[in-house]
Amino acid sequence: MDEFESVVLIKESNGLERVLIYGGVGFFLGLLYALTDGLFERRFFARQSYGRLLLTKIVLYFLMMKVLFIGMVIYLKWSDWEWNMIIGAIRSTNYWVCLSYALIVGAVFTFVRQMSQKFGPGVLWNLVRGKYRTPREEERVFMFLDLQSSTTIADQLGHVRFSQLIQDCFIDMTDALRRSGAEVYQYVGDEIVVSWPSEKGFRDGVAVRCFFDIQSYLKERMGYYDSSYGVQPIFKAGMHVGWVTVAEVGVLKREISYHGDTLNTTARIEGCCNQFERNFLASGAFVEALEPTTEFHIEELSEELLRGKKEAVKIFGITLAAAIPG
Repeated sequence: MDEFESVVLIKESNGLERVLIYGGVGFFLGLLYALTDGLFERRFFARQSYGRLLLTKIVLYFLMMKVLFIGMVIYLKWSDWEWNMIIGAIRSTNYWVCLSYALIVGAVFTFVRQMSQKFGPGVLWNLVRGKYRTPREEERVFMFLDLQSSTTIADQLGHVRFSQLIQDCFIDMTDALRRSGAEVYQYVGDEIVVSWPSEKGFRDGVAVRCFFDIQSYLKERMGYYDSSYGVQPIFKAGMHVGWVTVAEVGVLKREISYHGDTLNTTARIEGCCNQFERNFLASGAFVEALEPTTEFHIEELSEELLRGKKEAVKIFGITLAAAIPG
């Protein structure tokens, strides 16, 4: 049997053509990577393990590289190509070097992306560069989201199915959180704490819109929740802005941690939702910093002395202006 050590596709002297061809291959390979990542962000893959996702992506990258390399051979040798040339190409040193490179790079990209999702957008990079090794102060917007009537629903469904419900809810929130640029700080039981740097959270009302986008996504999935669990999950939220200390903590498990009264105040505001029979409350400090808009209806409800606070906090209810009759 003949041995195929290499396949010469482009003359060594034609430097510009080499740049264009290999640049084109790199472009299409990057495009395939992007399309693959987009595919794996679909809801079906959200429940898959990191290991299974990594293995599936590597297999997919292998097949993509095979098709791309063969396609390149056919394109460049169209005038005189034959099947024997294709067989030689996929046995050549060129092919296996390119394939190995693509698989290694693809595996590294996939691992980094999965770790980024594990820690949350931007958090992994901050950990790598040690941004918060020394504690620093930042002004941030926080939103505490909590499932309404969670105790009743848990009693109705049982602990296992209730946990599945929470998993589904958090998965369905993903698109809204990603679109708003929110950073997920913590999942605590049926509660999720998200945050934005203040300049990002207030830009075009993105933090407020995030809550209503979440409501919209869950409403679109009403049929699924009714058929699967016999309930319609409704989340209530409290929002506040203030200065916090940000620090990298832990040795066995490292994470970015926020400290300060801002988080306590946000949690207390969210706890007032049942009292005012509202799904979305915000502090006076947040409302004052919010850009004027006709998209939201903002109503001052009360001035409350929240637990642990020495001064009263103004509480506002926020709804979509389009939902107000008349």
